[in-house]
Amino acid sequence: MLSGLVVKNKLLNILEDNLPTDIKFSKKIDKYFECFCGGGALYFHLMNNYTIKKSYLYDINSELILTYKVIQNKPKDLIGKLTVLQKDYYSQKEQEDKKKYYLNIRKKFNAKAADDLLFDFSNKGMSEDQVERASYIIFMNKTCFNGLFRLNQKGEFNVPHGKYKKPFNL
Repeated sequence: MLSGLVVKNKLLNILEDNLPTDIKFSKKIDKYFECFCGGGALYFHLMNNYTIKKSYLYDINSELILTYKVIQNKPKDLIGKLTVLQKDYYSQKEQEDKKKYYLNIRKKFNAKAADDLLFDFSNKGMSEDQVERASYIIFMNKTCFNGLFRLNQKGEFNVPHGKYKKPFNL
């Protein structure tokens, strides 16, 4: 997820230089479409520096879209879950214990059937299971090897644990 963010961040000046002239000078965008949102580097850069009336973000990674929907609809619940994950992770003193904790979260993530959670976005908001799944995605992204998002043929997240002293801070 976030590895693409690093690449786009390095290209932001080039991408911005190639915006249509009227947008560069007015700093206004009527409709913004992002077909491959990924980490959203360009979108978030534009949101911070331009006025965007309407935006449409898409990505083939339905887990990523679920996470963005949870951020949009249940940010406080998500932050609460991430705070607990962070606290529990940091309470593991040894690197091997941190790895076991990570693998346990990965196992929980892989145990849940994703299909119902990923495509059931109702007007009632996000379910507790969807918030939990998004928290696992963010946690794994921050603690796995190189921030990769990779699924095997069974659809299971299979990236190994990374070795970071401080992988994330909320």
